[in-house]
Amino acid sequence: MVGGGGGANDPNGAFGGGGGSTGIYVGNTLVADASGGASGTNGQMLSATFPLPPGSQLTARVGGGGGAGYFYSGGLNGGGGGGSGDFGGGGGGTTAADGGTTSGGAGGAGGTGGFSSQGGNGGGTVPGNGGSAGNGGNGLTAGGGGGGYGGGGGGASANAPGGSSGNDGPTGTSGPGGLGASNWSSNAALPAAAGQAGTNAGHGNTGGGNAGLLILRYQSPTASCPF
Repeated sequence: MVGGGGGANDPNGAFGGGGGSTGIYVGNTLVADASGGASGTNGQMLSATFPLPPGSQLTARVGGGGGAGYFYSGGLNGGGGGGSGDFGGGGGGTTAADGGTTSGGAGGAGGTGGFSSQGGNGGGTVPGNGGSAGNGGNGLTAGGGGGGYGGGGGGASANAPGGSSGNDGPTGTSGPGGLGASNWSSNAALPAAAGQAGTNAGHGNTGGGNAGLLILRYQSPTASCPF
């Protein structure tokens, strides 16, 4: 499993949102959690083994990518929104100290941290919204929105929301959106792109982070399956 990637940082000082974490619950117990990446960093990759008692309920939430930060010389600067996840990523700000943090950490100036199913808001002159449980938030005028569960973060600028659950984040005026987890839904091994941070191709051309991914394998204690 891997957490969502953080949105890219603009080199002139607007920071991407953090990615949401990918978590697995057995009943009400959290058994594994891969943290999302902070601004400009990849999500955590984690392998875990846990028992699954007969009749128990398995719940999984795949982290969404953080939205891209966007710096505009006219003043409409914004940090990216944090991605949704088991713990939402923090929103990005417009100074290094305000960059998006992971797992529900504090957001940037003017933004809030993410909580369980809701990503954090981005900071800056015009905040970018974090993703809710199923849908990506809107980037408003600057700063890409964070992705919903398994959704890619929005690209830099111009109303780029994060991707809805499993889907790609849209491209902003400049930067590309992040990839959603649906791109890898048939994979038996984690692809390199899962949970990667957004791309930074220079001023005004920053991208949203990619969604994380979760691959489950079941090993029967009797080497047989009754159904």
